[in-house]
Amino acid sequence: MKPVEKIAYIPFKDIRKIEIYINDQKLSLSKIVEETGCDFAITGTFYNNLWKPVCPLKKDNTVLFNSTDIYRGFKWNNPSDFSTARIPNETTNYKNHFACVALIANGTAYPDNLVQYKPDVGGKRGRTGIGIKGDCLVLYASKDGTSDAKTPEKLRDYMFAKGVTDFIMGDGGGKVNYYGDGDLMQGSAKSQNLILVYLNKEETKPTEPTKPTPPTPTAYTIIQAPITNNPRYKANQKKVKTGYMQHSTGTPGGKAESFIKTWNSQSAQAETEFIIDDTGIYQMMPIGI
Repeated sequence: MKPVEKIAYIPFKDIRKIEIYINDQKLSLSKIVEETGCDFAITGTFYNNLWKPVCPLKKDNTVLFNSTDIYRGFKWNNPSDFSTARIPNETTNYKNHFACVALIANGTAYPDNLVQYKPDVGGKRGRTGIGIKGDCLVLYASKDGTSDAKTPEKLRDYMFAKGVTDFIMGDGGGKVNYYGDGDLMQGSAKSQNLILVYLNKEETKPTEPTKPTPPTPTAYTIIQAPITNNPRYKANQKKVKTGYMQHSTGTPGGKAESFIKTWNSQSAQAETEFIIDDTGIYQMMPIGI
């Protein structure tokens, strides 16, 4: 299977508008892009066979679905105040909110027992999601039936390893619809609701979604990427240290993400506390183990 995946990191300062689009006319993604002139578009939350959303959604002060349960999602009036929120408790004074399956919040990856979804949403399939990393809005989409298809838990681990601090998974499978920088990923089914992003036209567009350049960390930001499946991590046995070793991975061009995946395994024979590449500084083990 060929990999088909898109990740966009869009600086909030470059965004003019973030819009919840309700696809009442059941238009294709290409038609929506043509009619709205948006710069980015991505599938939103789940909907039922009555073509209505079934997770909290508020557009321009109109609540389209409400629940007595508390959901983790995003709230905003404009791009500058886009932030994570407990919905509906913390969104009274906000015109828009969006929620679905919460995977990461406030820099913490949800444990498996808190990643909540119905059985028909599980399994390995194409996925969508929106999130925050530093001063950027993050959009993620992977094509159904490809090697980039993921379970919700794998998507959580994947985005967490990339330093995303808040992330909500949207609808997936055949409903994966994504557009960005002129590149269209159109699913076999239409989306009832989407998140549309409009850029300030005088600003430079963000990095190519297929090869994003994350924002430059400030003040030596350390990204948490715990390798919780590693036997040494689980044992949590601290030892007295008399020094430290700093060296190359020995793999020219090798990315931190690849090593993190390899060491996050029961069969791992080696690991380090930190690894650095051109995307950031990642801490995998508590200091002293």
